Amino acid sequence: MLTPNVADAINRQIENELFGAYVYLALSIYFDGLALEGFAAWMERQSAEELEHAHRLIRFLRDHDAPIDYREVRKPPQQFDGVIHALEEVLKIEQRNTKQVMEIYRMASQNAVHSVENLMRWFIEQQGIEEKFARQALQRAKLAGDDKGALLVLDQQFGAGNGEGN
Repeated sequence: MLTPNVADAINRQIENELFGAYVYLALSIYFDGLALEGFAAWMERQSAEELEHAHRLIRFLRDHDAPIDYREVRKPPQQFDGVIHALEEVLKIEQRNTKQVMEIYRMASQNAVHSVENLMRWFIEQQGIEEKFARQALQRAKLAGDDKGALLVLDQQFGAGNGEGN
């Protein structure tokens, strides 16, 4: 049986995942406007992955007869001050998700809700991969700096899924 505080925390994480999907969609549109189609494709894949994570959490709540709280998803940022700023937003999203996932795991452990602990272990592993890749992507963009040729090489790599953490 899920405790109300654990179910509420999972509902908050669903909101986080949906917001992340929305931001990644906004970033895809932003990168597409810069003719960085590889980055745009990567963001589309990330958006779909965040939606998949939300669905996984919703199915879990449904399977455990826990309430699903449909929360408002806030508007994503629509203006970014360059590729580096955009990738900093990606890292912030992943760090926020990791923090919330770890909090859910802690709450589940304290309340001996082992099914949630098991679910969160999967999310913890995923978040480790996502954060690592977000940090690497940001670092690569910083290394490229103002070198448009290097940025285009990165764009091709991201479009092909090369170097991608998932």
